[in-house]
Amino acid sequence: MVVCAIGLALAVITVFVIPNFAPLFKILGNDIPGRPASSSVPRVVRHNGIALVAASAIAFFALRRHVAPRPAAISGTASN
Repeated sequence: MVVCAIGLALAVITVFVIPNFAPLFKILGNDIPGRPASSSVPRVVRHNGIALVAASAIAFFALRRHVAPRPAAISGTASN
């Protein structure tokens, strides 16, 4: 749960906060550190957000099913 919250916080910062600082860095004459990643990630998320959410949900449930404990096999016969 904590990992999901941290991932969500990082996603929000990357998509909504960092792009808002781009004009400030441009005025100061510097570029945003990590500019290629910080400019392309928000664009990809905004254009393909629904597909990314769907793919993440499918991956989550597939991984959850893959790691789920399997019921023990019943061996032998039942005695009365």
